[in-house]
Amino acid sequence: MVVNSHSVHDSSSGSTHTDHLTRPEDAEVNATDGENATPGETVNATTTFDTTATSETTSGDTTTNSETTIADNAGGPIIEPFGEPLIGGDGKEITIDSASRDSAQTTLAIRYAAGDEAIETYNILTPTLNYGPDGTTAELAQLPNVSGVIVPGQSKVVSYTFDVAASELSEATLTVSIGLGSASWNGDLEAYISEIAP
Repeated sequence: MVVNSHSVHDSSSGSTHTDHLTRPEDAEVNATDGENATPGETVNATTTFDTTATSETTSGDTTTNSETTIADNAGGPIIEPFGEPLIGGDGKEITIDSASRDSAQTTLAIRYAAGDEAIETYNILTPTLNYGPDGTTAELAQLPNVSGVIVPGQSKVVSYTFDVAASELSEATLTVSIGLGSASWNGDLEAYISEIAP
């Protein structure tokens, strides 16, 4: 089990609120367009990932809202090597579930797991894949469409096919976003795909 914590300091009240983040259980739940998630169903779809969570701190007669986003403890964005999970403010977690490739395209199946709060799939934005020394942006072959809600403790796997050969991804950055929050994987995606692809 992965446990992280993220502290938010409320300057108006002088108090600090700490969110403890735990990895959700690996329940695989996929969804079809227009339906809620059900176990064992596989779909190629695009979905969005909301990486913000809001908590309230009350001091005296004053209530303030503090927003927790996908960020490291230093307040910067999360950037991990390929193969590591991206963990958000309330325990939301994004991982690369599987990959496939051919001579011209690369498909990445990304798992979005809800934390303490549900994820409305309309908040999940299309990932961006940049590669090469110039950071060329790979085109998405088809824009998937997913609707519904990922409830706490469950997940959805969404497949994205990019118009780029895996052999060109030795230097790559894949950025995923939920709502206003975003996080990235960076490094040798070609080598990682070779490890996990059949």
